[in-house]
Amino acid sequence: MSAGLARITDHLRLLRRPGGRIILFLLLAVCLQAVSAGTPARAGDLHSAASPTLDAIKSRNSVRCAVQAAYGGYATLGTDGVWRGFMVDYCRAIAAAVLGDPELTEILHTESSLRFQVVAERQADVLLSGTTVTLGRSTAMGFAFPGVYLYDGQGFITHRESGITALATITQASVCVIANTTTIQNLRDYISRSGAKLTLVESSSDEGAWSNFLKRRCDLYTNDRLGLRVRAGSSPGGESAFVLLPDIISREPLGPMVRNDDPVFASLLQWLLNGLIAAEDMGVTKATVATGQAGQNHDLGVILGTQEDYASHFGIAPGWIRRAILAVGNAGEIYDRNLGVGSPLKVDRGLNDLWSRGGLMYPLPLR
Repeated sequence: MSAGLARITDHLRLLRRPGGRIILFLLLAVCLQAVSAGTPARAGDLHSAASPTLDAIKSRNSVRCAVQAAYGGYATLGTDGVWRGFMVDYCRAIAAAVLGDPELTEILHTESSLRFQVVAERQADVLLSGTTVTLGRSTAMGFAFPGVYLYDGQGFITHRESGITALATITQASVCVIANTTTIQNLRDYISRSGAKLTLVESSSDEGAWSNFLKRRCDLYTNDRLGLRVRAGSSPGGESAFVLLPDIISREPLGPMVRNDDPVFASLLQWLLNGLIAAEDMGVTKATVATGQAGQNHDLGVILGTQEDYASHFGIAPGWIRRAILAVGNAGEIYDRNLGVGSPLKVDRGLNDLWSRGGLMYPLPLR
């Protein structure tokens, strides 16, 4: 008799015993539980799963956003005690979408060396800063990047009186840089492949590196070019006191960063960011979103809140993209108000413009 047939015979004998059926049902239940525990969730189950981050946000009635750069354009604490800036507006958009009120935010200022820790330890729900999307951070470090809100590249800035106009003109110079970042890794890679005679002056924070540069402890300061413009424009003397070199040594896609153990929250941020880009692409602004008409345009209806926007899958009220736009405007308005033509910095959008105007901002279908 085969082993399989023997097991079936044993099961039939067990059924004939008193209480045998109950024992078999219990064994079957244990087996099913084990199979269920070892089976990964299907793709269709993703958005119906619980979100510990959204649960925490609703419980405390606020969104906690960590910001790294506490200077004009990105994130600044005003004398009135109110945080303002590009990153802050995205935090307000999340609060409007999830809680219905853009004021229900908590801004946590952190240094570069601590930014990953505050997210990993759940001190913040999301990191909104100039953090580069990388493979290592999205895998080994345990984080997720729901999208890109700024496209940039690493560059260099110097004091105007230095006479430096490009890296090729330098025979030897020192560079202030932040330790333990992709910035210093990019700089080392550049030195290795180019043979440039650059000496590194490391600091543990962005503030420290910039302070060293202002105190003339180095000839150059390196970081993302947009950040360099923001730094220079917010410093005494403004941009005219500095020279931004034309050299770009890396690609720097910057985006919000969350823990990778909550795919529902990450998905919400992905589609919120995309919704703000789509709104600009369709001409929907903070001033027009309340009175706009979708007609037969399905994606426009999702933005305006008249079409299915899958709010129930995130456990939030319908019209969440509309609420975000009412609070902070579309992606272009956020950029222009804090960094672009509507700000003191007046940084042109370049790669951060819409795809239809030569930029990289391309909205995904809202279906």
